[in-house]
Amino acid sequence: MIAAGLSVGEHFDRVVLNGKLPSFPDSLSQAYHTTLSLRRTGLVIEPATKFFWYPFQKKKMRMGIFGGIYYDLDFNSRWRVGYYPHNSGPFKNLRKPTSIRTSQESGWVYSLGLSIGL
Repeated sequence: MIAAGLSVGEHFDRVVLNGKLPSFPDSLSQAYHTTLSLRRTGLVIEPATKFFWYPFQKKKMRMGIFGGIYYDLDFNSRWRVGYYPHNSGPFKNLRKPTSIRTSQESGWVYSLGLSIGL
């Protein structure tokens, strides 16, 4: 069996800023007395094809393997600097501009796995 399609979604990236920092985030980290993070979101578009093979089949169950080939296209937003509160609350955006470049990412993805159908 072969299945093909397109998935569209959103991704979230987070980078924790700790250790030796440039002066801009380091001064903010000291002012807020917390570890800062960079965060971005973006649109993901992924055309894909999956191949299924079921060599083992019973009346109500089938088991086999699948393989997939995908191509990911990530469209990223700008990096935002902020922090996560100690009480596990949501990300607090400090609304400070960053000079960190954002790039669009793309690449091939391959998968292989076990498929069980009931």
